[in-house]
Amino acid sequence: MSPIALHPNPELRDDLDSPADAQHPPAGVVAARHRAILVRGIPWLALAATAILGFFDRGFTQRWDTFPFLISFLIFGMPHGAMDWVVDGRLRVDRTTGFVPPRFAWYLAWMIAAASLLFLAPVVAVLGFFALTVIHWGLGDLDATASTTGSRPARFAAISGRGLLVLGVAFAVSPVAAWAPFALLIGENAASSAGSTDTRLMGIVAVAVGGITTIAWIRHRWRHGERREAVHDVLETILVTAAIGLTDPLFGIGAYFLSTHSFRHSLRLASTPEVLPEGFNGGSLVRRLAWVHLLSLPLLVPTLGMLLGWCWIQFGGFGVDDLTATMLGFFLITTLPHHLLGCRLPRVRTR
Repeated sequence: MSPIALHPNPELRDDLDSPADAQHPPAGVVAARHRAILVRGIPWLALAATAILGFFDRGFTQRWDTFPFLISFLIFGMPHGAMDWVVDGRLRVDRTTGFVPPRFAWYLAWMIAAASLLFLAPVVAVLGFFALTVIHWGLGDLDATASTTGSRPARFAAISGRGLLVLGVAFAVSPVAAWAPFALLIGENAASSAGSTDTRLMGIVAVAVGGITTIAWIRHRWRHGERREAVHDVLETILVTAAIGLTDPLFGIGAYFLSTHSFRHSLRLASTPEVLPEGFNGGSLVRRLAWVHLLSLPLLVPTLGMLLGWCWIQFGGFGVDDLTATMLGFFLITTLPHHLLGCRLPRVRTR
């Protein structure tokens, strides 16, 4: 039995689950096992359901292509990003030496820079956003599913492989539909702009490179004794590819964003005591995930107000396509500071 789990000082107990007693196993072991099931299980179920839906009724995913992104306004998607206000404040506590800019000033500065680029060079901004998304989503999945850091080439293979497959499959299968929300955002015709930039060819190249690097990562895990994890990565790669390839690209990527990336990031926030205020770390994981959503409200509410204002100014209404394009535009200007803040998060303690 873990002496830490039984320690009378609550600050020394495992923060992932309730403490053990003489009749219960150590909390860390149980929490690690349950968290691993959630990290893989929930995304797999959602991705499988998405793939099955696309296989039997792709038209449904075309008619409801914006639905996953609109759901992510309030569940996991926007809230996990809106937690950045709380996370930034919590991670500043120990920064007592040297110059420290006002809270969130650095974050807003990056947002202003990205917004300026979107205004001055919209196509360049969108392409840069794609490249950053490959890194951000790939790193998020790697941190969630790999307990060891691995070598730099192996990490590069894992990160680039996942990110390139997510975006590459969408553009290889349906280039016009994949580009459509971004064309709407920057005021271009989706069909002409997608054709002029050879987006299908770019998607095919991304799939080829992503497939090769993913195989390299899986081979690395297999050769280093992580055979169960390697098999899991194979299954997850198949599910991600099928979910996006068999559905409308906006629907498939939205489903991945909601059920996999955002869910895993929210789970990480709920399992990291350093970013939750004192008094919010106890209780079940479900309770802590609820607190993540509640703690996001101070930034989420003004963000939603800004999105509605942006949508009204640019499009003159609140159509679902317009709202989704605006939401993607907001992600474009916030992903870089969001990613940089995420890189400062401590690794989740699973033992």
